[in-house]
Amino acid sequence: MQDAVKLSLDGAWDFQIDPSDGDDILSLKEWRTVQVPMPWQAQFDDLRQYNGTAWHRRRFDWNEATDGKAAMLHFGAVDYHAIVWLNGRRVGEHEGGYLPFEFDVTDALQQGENVLVVRVVDASDDRSRYADFPFTEVPHGKQSWYGPIGGIWQSVTLELRPAVHIVAVKLTPLPAEHAIDIAATLNAALPEGGALTATVFDPAGQSVATAQLDADGCGRGAR
Repeated sequence: MQDAVKLSLDGAWDFQIDPSDGDDILSLKEWRTVQVPMPWQAQFDDLRQYNGTAWHRRRFDWNEATDGKAAMLHFGAVDYHAIVWLNGRRVGEHEGGYLPFEFDVTDALQQGENVLVVRVVDASDDRSRYADFPFTEVPHGKQSWYGPIGGIWQSVTLELRPAVHIVAVKLTPLPAEHAIDIAATLNAALPEGGALTATVFDPAGQSVATAQLDADGCGRGAR
């Protein structure tokens, strides 16, 4: 199997808070340097208790040809609400501080230098500012026991995948039938004449079952 083309975007990013909760990055005149992945509260003494809006910006070079493939921008987790732009084009937004998410940025990605911008809101409980997701109404993991956590706190990667690719797989074991129900979700419909095959391997790496999945990505591997 050919290795996927993957670029890590971890490391030093431009960073600045925005107490005005603005929506225009051009209003920022000064920048700090922040490390990704890591909450901003863990990096700046004066921001230990800061909740609110902040901006992250990263410039990177991309020299790989897409050749009909999909360029996927993947975030491990951003706390709490994120809006993402690539080269000035808004590519998506996500709410939730603990789950991964990704966007297809094929149309926004360009050869040479690219500029990635992420606007993050780590809300306080001020409902006049954050009526949609005040702090006490959003889920929190045990990390919040140690203090506020805001920003890009898990890794960021850019990866080339086939134009049609699997985005989720659900496996349901059926021990009594010596079988596994397989449900694969694709990002798009298979091209005409395309097929999706699942192969089950045992712990020794030997193939023990093969199943042809239907057009909805469903099938059963049985031994």
